[in-house]
Amino acid sequence: MLPPLLDDLDAGRVQAVPQPEEGVTLAPRLERADGQIDWRKPACVLERQMRAFDPWPGAFFAWRGENIKLLAARVDAPTDASPGTLLDSQGRIACGDGTSLCLLRLQRPGRAPMNAADCLRGMKPEAGESWMISK
Repeated sequence: MLPPLLDDLDAGRVQAVPQPEEGVTLAPRLERADGQIDWRKPACVLERQMRAFDPWPGAFFAWRGENIKLLAARVDAPTDASPGTLLDSQGRIACGDGTSLCLLRLQRPGRAPMNAADCLRGMKPEAGESWMISK
């Protein structure tokens, strides 16, 4: 679609139409807190949040006093566990609407990004543990 449009623009067959000023709004400024993961949201929303906030403010969740950055994840199988519940040692976590998110890459404060399974092995969480932060 673009090459014909550029040809028409070059030939003067396309006229620019100014955007009306009525109804124009600005997006709110992003803040660091916008990257906080809320496990009550569906997994697909959290996966999009993670991609949308890369590189800033980044997606993160609090666990045992640390803010863990979520660098990569994918939507996984349905579950009936409560949102924020760690389902297994590989990094599946229950989210809202009966969905789950499989964590793929994490980064602990002051450390290099790493595969989620390796990171979790060092963090030593227990399956069934809740990562929910009350809001």
